[in-house]
This record gives sequence, structure tokens and C-alpha cells, in this order.
Amino acid sequence: LVIGQYQVVIINKGLEDGIEIGHLLAVNKNSRQIIDRTVSEDEVTLQKQRAGTLLVYRVFDRISYALVMTSRLPISVFDQVSVP
Repeated sequence: LVIGQYQVVIINKGLEDGIEIGHLLAVNKNSRQIIDRTVSEDEVTLQKQRAGTLLVYRVFDRISYALVMTSRLPISVFDQVSVP
């Protein structure tokens, strides 16, 4: 499942986590491990990449609805959400 700009998402953070209407959140792609084949066969962990931003418009106790405002990379399920 791939999510793009101007689509609605549900996040697992809400009032209990301090989320309020109007909060702007960053979406980060999870870090992943690859094999570096240029020099050796070592595993290298790539750092997280900013995939886009969300604007929260509806908040409940444990979940919130947000609108994807920008999307630099495809956003997918289990990408991390944080304060930019």
C-alpha cells in the first residue's frame, strides 16, 4: 500500500500522546540494512529519510486522522511519524 500527497492517513497517536488539531508531523522511512558490495560484503544500516509531512485534523484518545501535505518519497504502512 502506497500513500501519496493529499491522501488521508490514520496514525496511532492521539490525545494521550499530546497530539492536537493542527499539529504538523514528519513521516520518516524506516532505516534498513543493505550489503555494501563496493568495498566489502559488510552490512550497512541506512539512516532514516524524510518521506513527507502530515497535518492532523481530527484527534481521538489513541488515534488521529491526518492529511498528507507533502510527499517526497512514497509513504507506506509502518513508516514512523514524529515532530519535525
